[in-house]
Amino acid sequence: DQQQQQQQKLLGTGGSPKGSPVSPSSGANTAGQSSVKAFLNADERERLLELGYSLEEANEMRVELATVVLKRGTKRPWGSKPMPEEWRDPVLAAAASGEGMAQPLTDDDPLVKGLGAAEKILLGILAVGFVAAVLVILFNVTEPRSELVEYSLASKLPKVGSTP
Repeated sequence: DQQQQQQQKLLGTGGSPKGSPVSPSSGANTAGQSSVKAFLNADERERLLELGYSLEEANEMRVELATVVLKRGTKRPWGSKPMPEEWRDPVLAAAASGEGMAQPLTDDDPLVKGLGAAEKILLGILAVGFVAAVLVILFNVTEPRSELVEYSLASKLPKVGSTP
C-alpha cells in the first residue's frame, strides 16, 4: 500500500492507482486540450530507456502512465524490482510476448496428429505439384519447343495436304 502511494506521488495521480486521466466535466470547453494517446512512438520509448526503464517495461507500460512519466521526467523508481503489474497494459504485454501470433505447426499439434498416412501422402503430392507449377511459371516452359523430340503418335501420321 505504501508502494502504491509512493507511485501515485511520483506520478501525481492522486487516489487512483490506475492513474486514469481526468476527463473534463460535462459542458466544459475542451478546446486546446490534448486527446488520449493510444500508443508510444519510438522517440518516447527511447526517452523511457534513458530514464532507466527496460525495453520490456517501455513496451508494456500503460500509455497514460508513460505519458506522465515522460512529462515529469520520472526515473525508474523501483530499483532492481520489476515494474508493478498495475503499470502494465495487458494488451501491450500480450503483443510484446507474441501471444496470439501464428506459430508454426509441430508434430505435437493436434492438426498434425489428426492426419493419417493417406492425408500426409496427399499433402506431399500437393506440395510437389505446387512447386512444379511455380517452376513452370518461373522458367516459362508452357509452350512446346521444337528442339524437343516428339514421341507422340501424331508425329507418325501424314500431314494434311502432303502426299504420302
